[in-house]
Amino acid sequence: MKLSTYLASWDATRLENRFGRYVMVLLSATTLLLTAFVMNKDPIIVEIPPGLTDKGTVMVDDASDAVKESWAMYFADQLGNVTPRTADFVDKKLARHLSTSISTQVRQLIATQAKEVKDEQVTIQFSPTDVFSLPDNTVVVTGEYTIRGVRQDERRFVQTFEFGIRVRNYLVVMTSLDAYEGPWRPLEERQKRAAAIAAREKKQ
Repeated sequence: MKLSTYLASWDATRLENRFGRYVMVLLSATTLLLTAFVMNKDPIIVEIPPGLTDKGTVMVDDASDAVKESWAMYFADQLGNVTPRTADFVDKKLARHLSTSISTQVRQLIATQAKEVKDEQVTIQFSPTDVFSLPDNTVVVTGEYTIRGVRQDERRFVQTFEFGIRVRNYLVVMTSLDAYEGPWRPLEERQKRAAAIAAREKKQ
């Protein structure tokens, strides 16, 4: 029997219908599984944050190191260049990126720096030069800090910012902040140095 003749028969039509039902059931089940998978999977957002020239990825509760480092550079630039004129603006810009646990600390830092600039009549400038990530979600930014007085006398030194950077519902949040003069040093080393200085002062 020719295939064309069989396909035109009633038996072939019934077989084709039966096979078609199985295919439709399979396709429906596959569609349901894919829909459930997509609905339960958190999307990955591709964005270009401040200062980042290449694309970085942001998940619901994490981000690539490039994104975290870019935001840390942005935070350091804002905090390192506060003046009485920009203090309120910087405060508002950073507010949504601050964890409630350090919000007061950061706002106090902004207010203190603005007051020092005004009282001492100096100009300040912070220029980030290096940034790197640590395994504990800490991002370190170092740079040159310049203070100029009214007589154009100038003081330059290395300033370091250590930021705890987390991602909460796709929002990059600063969870901790440590700012100090000098190059980056591990916390243990800084604590030992502070203890040694305190011991010397106690003996005097």
